[in-house]
Amino acid sequence: MTRRTMARGEREAASTTRINRFVALVASAAIVVVAAISASAQTITTLPNSYLPRKDDKTFMPDEWLLGTGQPWHYRTKASGNGALIGQRLPTASETRVVKDTKGLVEAYGIKVVALLEGNDVVDIVARPNIGLNTLLLSASIGKTVTAVAVGKAICEGRLQLDTRADAVVPLLRGRDLGTATLRQLMQMSSGATEPPPRDATGITRDEVDRYVQGNGSLEALIASPRLSTAQGSGGRKNRPGERFSYKSVDPFTVAEMLQYASQMPAARWVDSKLLAEIPIDNQAILVTNQRGDFVGAEGGIRMSLQDWIRFAAYVQRQRTLDGCFGGYLKELSRTQIKIPMIDGINGYFSGYGFFTWTENTLVRNTFWAVGYGGQRIGWSTDPANRRMFLMFSNSADKDMNSIYPVADRWINGRR
Repeated sequence: MTRRTMARGEREAASTTRINRFVALVASAAIVVVAAISASAQTITTLPNSYLPRKDDKTFMPDEWLLGTGQPWHYRTKASGNGALIGQRLPTASETRVVKDTKGLVEAYGIKVVALLEGNDVVDIVARPNIGLNTLLLSASIGKTVTAVAVGKAICEGRLQLDTRADAVVPLLRGRDLGTATLRQLMQMSSGATEPPPRDATGITRDEVDRYVQGNGSLEALIASPRLSTAQGSGGRKNRPGERFSYKSVDPFTVAEMLQYASQMPAARWVDSKLLAEIPIDNQAILVTNQRGDFVGAEGGIRMSLQDWIRFAAYVQRQRTLDGCFGGYLKELSRTQIKIPMIDGINGYFSGYGFFTWTENTLVRNTFWAVGYGGQRIGWSTDPANRRMFLMFSNSADKDMNSIYPVADRWINGRR
C-alpha cells in the first residue's frame, strides 16, 4: 500500500501548486473520468404548490442547481488556501472490485461523482468530465447535517442546550405550538408542527419561497406564521413535540433562528467561523441566505467544492472518535434519536433518524448518512474504528439507491 500526503500551510504562490499536486495524487490513484451523459428530452415538473423539480415524477436536481454558483446576496466564505490535509492511497487488490463497481454506478445512473474515502485518504474518485476537485456542488439536505454539526459547536460553548425550547430563544415563537419544541426535537424532525403534503420534502409553498426564502421576508416571521407553527393532529388532539417524525423545512429553519439568536451573529457566519474555518476548508463556500441574510440554507443550501466536501466528511469521522463535548455530541448526532416509518422515497431505506442524519440503513448496516434531494449522499460507519466513507453527488440517483447502497456497503463494511 502506498500513501502520500499533501503539504499544509503553503502560501499564495503554492496554493495552486497544492491543488495541482492533489489532482496528480488522485490521478495516480486512478481517478476515473466517465463519459458525459448524452442530452435527452427532459420534462421537468413539480408537485402542486411545491418548488422542488421532478423528472418522470421522481426527485431531480437540475445542473443549474447542483452546479450553480448561487445568488449575489448569498453568504460567501473567504477562500483560505490552507485546507486540511487530504492524503491518497492506492486501492488494495481486494478493493479493486468495489472501484470497478463504483465506475459502473456512475456510468449507469447519471451520477456526477462518487468518492471512496478512508480517514483523510482518497482511495478512488469516479467523476463526469465536468466535475473536478474545485467544482462547487450543492448540498441539498446534506446542508441540514452541516447545520447540525455547527449546532454542536454552540452547545459546547454553552450557548444552547439540547433541551432548550425554541420559544426561549426565538421571540416570535412565544405562544406558538412550534415554540414548545426543543432543539433536540427539532433536529429529530419531530416538532409536531405543520406537516407537508405527501411526497413534498419541504412543506414550503412557492409564494413562501419567493417572499421569505429568496426575498426580504423574515425567516422568523415565516416559521411563526400560523400555517407553519400550529401543531397538527387528529380527533381534536394535537401532536406533541417528540412524538412523531415528520420531514419538513420548518424544523431546520427554526434551528437556524435559534442558532442566530444564541450566537448573536448571523447563523451563516456561525457555520463559517465555527465549523468551516475549523475544518478548515480550502475554497470559497456559498451558504444560501435570503436577502435579509437569514440562513435559509440550513434546510439544504450549502455549496462547497468537491475537495471541501471530502474534508467535511473526514472531519466528522475524525471528530466522532474524540472524547470531550464535541466528540460526544457527534456520537449522539449519529445515533437513532427517533424511529421513522419505512416508506417509499428518500427515506425508504432507513428506520431511524438522528440529529439531521439518517440511521439504521437496511442495506448498509452500522452506518449513518447525510442525505440530499436528487441523490446527494455522505455515509459514515457508526464504528469509530472503521474510517471508511462513501460520498456521492447526483442529479437523480434517489430512485436507484437499491443498486447504489450495496456498493456503498461493500466499501464501508468490506462486504464482498
